[in-house]
Amino acid sequence: MARLLFGRPLLPLTYFAGGIQLFCTGTLAVFLPILFTRHYGMALDVAGRSTAIFLMLCAIGMVSCGVLVDRMARRDPAITPKLSIGFSLLSAALFAGAFFSPPGQLQLVLIGGALLVVAGITGVTGSMVANATPREIHSTSMAVLALAYNLLGLAPGPIVTGWLSDQYDLLVALKFLPLPCLLSAAAMVFAGRLYSAEMKAKNSAKVEMN
Repeated sequence: MARLLFGRPLLPLTYFAGGIQLFCTGTLAVFLPILFTRHYGMALDVAGRSTAIFLMLCAIGMVSCGVLVDRMARRDPAITPKLSIGFSLLSAALFAGAFFSPPGQLQLVLIGGALLVVAGITGVTGSMVANATPREIHSTSMAVLALAYNLLGLAPGPIVTGWLSDQYDLLVALKFLPLPCLLSAAAMVFAGRLYSAEMKAKNSAKVEMN
């Protein structure tokens, strides 16, 4: 079981790419209300509602990116990791633009745009892990992927950002959010090469069988 789940570099790289990208999602779920109250002067209830709207954007983006990946991967499954790299680089650029800008309307628009694409990797990594593991262990492999989401992203995101915020300032801490996206893109570059090779091998085997 361990060999099937971790024995090939493709799988750990995919787990890492998906998990580290969600570092940003976990961070903003916790710290957006603080950003809104401290730097936008919102009352706590208004900040909570505003955070809910931004997180809804993230959920909408997750589904929309999944639909996009499914449609584009019908002709060429090997394009899947390339789309993930695109989501990661775009979210890194938007987060950088947002948190290197002062609080204001532009910052909010850029945060919203980043949240629309930052979780798009979840559909990509789920698809890649499913295609790279036997059907008999799909439930286990999806559970391992979910564990990576939590251990690498959703849990450490608020902890690390909180520590940086205590040491410096919240706006300074949020400037680090592009870094996990870039790490995700880098991991997916290597995973994508391995995934493309595996998909070509599978397609060749199917052609030979037919």
